[in-house]
Amino acid sequence: MSGIVTRDGSPAPGATITFTALASGQQVAVAVAGRDGRFRVPLAAGDYSIAATAEHGMAWIPDRRITGLDIAIELSGGCHAVTGRVNAAGVPDVDAMFSRHSSNSGDTFVAKVRGDGRFSLCLPAGEYTALLSGAVLSAGSGVSVPSTGDIQLHGHLTREIKRAPGFTSVIPHGIDDLIADIQRSRARLIGLGEATHGSAEFVTERARLTFELAKRARLQLILLEVEAIAALTLDRYVDGEDVDLARAVAGLKFWTADTYEFLHFLEGVREYNAAHADARIRIWGVDAQETQGPAALLVDHAQQLGLSADDRALLELVADARAKAVRPLTAARRAELDRLLSRLSAPGGSTDLDTQLAVAARSLAIQVGYLDGDFDAMYDARRNAGMAELANFIVRRTGAQRACLWAHNDHVSRFSPSDPTMGGRLSELLSTDYYPVGFFFGEGSSRAWDPAHEIGVISHALKPPPPYSLEGALLAATGAQRIAWLALAALPREVRTWLETPRYVRELGAVYNGDDRAMILLDLRSAFDGLVIIPTVHDTSPTPTGVRRAKH
Repeated sequence: MSGIVTRDGSPAPGATITFTALASGQQVAVAVAGRDGRFRVPLAAGDYSIAATAEHGMAWIPDRRITGLDIAIELSGGCHAVTGRVNAAGVPDVDAMFSRHSSNSGDTFVAKVRGDGRFSLCLPAGEYTALLSGAVLSAGSGVSVPSTGDIQLHGHLTREIKRAPGFTSVIPHGIDDLIADIQRSRARLIGLGEATHGSAEFVTERARLTFELAKRARLQLILLEVEAIAALTLDRYVDGEDVDLARAVAGLKFWTADTYEFLHFLEGVREYNAAHADARIRIWGVDAQETQGPAALLVDHAQQLGLSADDRALLELVADARAKAVRPLTAARRAELDRLLSRLSAPGGSTDLDTQLAVAARSLAIQVGYLDGDFDAMYDARRNAGMAELANFIVRRTGAQRACLWAHNDHVSRFSPSDPTMGGRLSELLSTDYYPVGFFFGEGSSRAWDPAHEIGVISHALKPPPPYSLEGALLAATGAQRIAWLALAALPREVRTWLETPRYVRELGAVYNGDDRAMILLDLRSAFDGLVIIPTVHDTSPTPTGVRRAKH
């Protein structure tokens, strides 16, 4: 397929054009326009998104049918100049990639890095993750456009990152070593991640570490990446009340939690509490993605909270459709809502119910905040900040001496190549009192949505990791037969030196888009204090209500 890129009707030499296949969500080709503005690229017929950029113009085509005929791309001046420098002067074939934070597929703009290490392009306003690819690789970093001044991107030669290490040191990797480091850190909150939502071992092995911390390190609280108010029923169950557990877990409405492995974990917490009446474990949720439960809890206690009829009307407005009715409110009416939620966010007393009501109000305030400005671009960062706020409030409010937080690695991590993380915010709020542990895998399988959402949540095979990845290198060094429980501070010097360079790790969320898109380059020293690497993982076992099928 060939085409031409123009700006105001004239050829746009040097423009870079990126093609993303809509069927897979994968970037499949990058072309550079010649002096005459023309380009050629090997593309099969199909539907693509196209992102084109040059020094003084850009084009974003979200959906274009490619049939093999020539296409014409006209650059617009409605963009902002972005310039930068990389530490790769003289290295050929280096790209600076800017992926916009949005719900679109394929709005990734690419600039070729020149021989002097500089690059320039024009981008629409928004939030981006910038990284290097080609002969030099870098972990992603957040960039806001418009930007002021040069953007500095630091990368490493691809051939060095993709070289397997030859560690000679003995690497301690028992669970006792990790627990000892957590105890030495005196951390109040331990983040326990997972590289996939749908592998059973991330439930069972986090449970194992959680119970060991309860026995040895006085862990009293478990925070979960589930709805805060819906999770109150789980706490009642583990405290010994007569609760239909399967119904309570189904009520969370997360297929990721609606599994037999998670049910068994909660049963284990209930049994632990029955045997340790003086050291019971509480459970709270920290997610904020559902408005009906929090609003209903506040309205149910209207008299205690001193709610007027108008207050109740505002809360009922927020409850419906994840607060979408808030958007058309006048500025004065919105200010009234904000003042109400702010007042209700302060606990009125010292009881559990007072805490629950405050959490409900905070959850609603967080979710109302999602609607301001660019929802798609800012949602992930706002959700992470919201979960961190709830986690910090619950830990401090309950007075737990030690707590753990179950969530995806992307949330638990102090640092992510894309959005600010929950773990990063918790590190600010709790300082040295936060200790994140990333959980990774070697091979096996995991449940997740198929890329096109045409089938449902299904099993996906996960092949062995490359020898240069974190998982491949450390499983080889520790024997690859047992789970590796690793405290970064206790690793041999040669391993810590190796980790000074960003390394590839594998993870996937609710959707599996193939092995290539499951690999990310991550600065692990900035992200985690501990690592757990499981040699082989298997699918979680969904309950009947945990099965998800596509709706046709």
